[in-house]
Amino acid sequence: VNHEIEERKNTHINALNDKHKTAFGEIKAYYNEIVRKNVKHINALKEEIEGLKKKDEENKQLMFEISQENKRLSDPLAKALKEVARLKSDLTNYDKDKMTLRHTKARLIQTESQLKQMQWEHEQLEKQFLLMQKERDELLRTFEATLSDAHQRAGYKNTILERKLAALTETATARELQLNHVLAE
Repeated sequence: VNHEIEERKNTHINALNDKHKTAFGEIKAYYNEIVRKNVKHINALKEEIEGLKKKDEENKQLMFEISQENKRLSDPLAKALKEVARLKSDLTNYDKDKMTLRHTKARLIQTESQLKQMQWEHEQLEKQFLLMQKERDELLRTFEATLSDAHQRAGYKNTILERKLAALTETATARELQLNHVLAE
């Protein structure tokens, strides 16, 4: 009986050892698979880190190049901005000049219109002046002719009057002599 128990106990121990070996083998295989997957994952992450480091270096280089390019372009940009400011100022001045030109053109048109009106008035006044000169010359000729005629008539009348006066003086002298003669008698 002892022997039977001992055998059962050994069988049971052997069965448990087999079961433990199988379970241990499964657990070992399971953990080995996890370790293998983790190693694979770690290697993938290392590669990714290497790629990111490489990308980071490339980005640093690119940033450096962009920084250099920015420095290189900052002077032309500053010049371009100054040029834009100057052009805006010129545009403002251009708009002012344009408005001034518009006003000046309007004044020019008005002045030209006034000039044309004054030229027309001047022509009319010149025509009137020439007409008045002709009238004056005609009046002067008429006046001179009339004056000359009046002088001639006055001279003729003076001559007649002098003759009449002389005749009347003679007649008066003769009558006075007759009257003196009559009074003396």
